[in-house]
Amino acid sequence: MTTPLKRPSPPPQSYFDGRRMMLWSLILVALVGSLGYAAYMGGPSSFGGFDVAMKVTADPVIVPLSGEKAGRIVMNVDLQNRTANVQKLNARSHCKLFRWLLLGPNENLSQAQGGENCEDSAMELVLQPNEKKSDTFDIALDPSRLKAGERYQFVLEYWGLRGVLVVHAADE
Repeated sequence: MTTPLKRPSPPPQSYFDGRRMMLWSLILVALVGSLGYAAYMGGPSSFGGFDVAMKVTADPVIVPLSGEKAGRIVMNVDLQNRTANVQKLNARSHCKLFRWLLLGPNENLSQAQGGENCEDSAMELVLQPNEKKSDTFDIALDPSRLKAGERYQFVLEYWGLRGVLVVHAADE
């Protein structure tokens, strides 16, 4: 008896065969082209976001725990309209204009801005094309709730935009 001949199996397809390489090249060219087109048409703002940029800084980024300025930090908040259009920012009231909370080393709530009773009175900020607006806020923290050498995150909301700033607590 003879055994039937087995048909040889085709070689396994490689990721480097010609057809796959052409397909991946086409996908890559399409991706780079679409990103280039989006950048040409206005960058991230063409996707509906980042029309107004917010930059938060503090100088220094160290919160003193003792001394004359214990628990004080000065925050600088810069807004910039990155578009060629007028941008309007809204807040429900002056209490909702600038809010903050401080997260501890394990992202646990350490402190938050005290609640204020205020009426809702809509506020609006109009930023002209490429206009910048800067504000400074002097924030008083309770130094007894901070530990020297620890890293904390300020989470800020200003005119409905959010930002994060990392600060450190230290003894003077």
